[in-house]
Amino acid sequence: ELEKFKFVLDYKIKELKRQIEPRENEIADMRRQINEVDGELETFHKSNAELDLMIGSLRKQLDSMQRTIMRHRSRLSGQQSLLKTFQSELHEVVQSIQNPAELRQGVSELYKRHVHSNMSREEADSDIAREYARQKEYLERSIDALKRKLAKDSAMHRADNLRVMQENMSLIHEINDLRRQQRSMKQAITKDESGEVIEGDITRALRGPDRWASAAGGFGGA
Repeated sequence: ELEKFKFVLDYKIKELKRQIEPRENEIADMRRQINEVDGELETFHKSNAELDLMIGSLRKQLDSMQRTIMRHRSRLSGQQSLLKTFQSELHEVVQSIQNPAELRQGVSELYKRHVHSNMSREEADSDIAREYARQKEYLERSIDALKRKLAKDSAMHRADNLRVMQENMSLIHEINDLRRQQRSMKQAITKDESGEVIEGDITRALRGPDRWASAAGGFGGA
């Protein structure tokens, strides 16, 4: 009986092992998945820490830039106010343009009020050179634009002149034809008055000098 009982127990143990083995495999798979998720979470934590550091650095930079912008705005506002004051004072000084003494005194006072540091000659020469270069570049661009416009206008004028010339030549030819017709008509009328031409010669004269000449030649031959 003990052997039989042992056999039954062994059989049940084997059955349980067969049932437990898939579960153990599932548990092993789940453990691997958990380990992978833990690794991903650790990576995310590191990334979040780095992002927090980056965000902190960017916030500091943003704060610094905002302070710089505020300083520049304040400086710009002061310069604009100073410029308006200078323009107003300059306008008052210009009112004395007809009085050299008052004008000189006003300019001197403006200089004392607004010029607080002497500009070196090198700086002045540098400013003059930059302004000269800027004006030169502007003039060169203007000259190039005018040259292109002149070339375009010249081409258009040449085309217009050629067209007008052709029209004039055509008109001249037409005028010459009309003059020849007029002379032929006068000759026809003169001959008609002297009784040397028939009535149809005037009609032929209106057709042109060539036709009138051929008609006159035929009439003379007859």
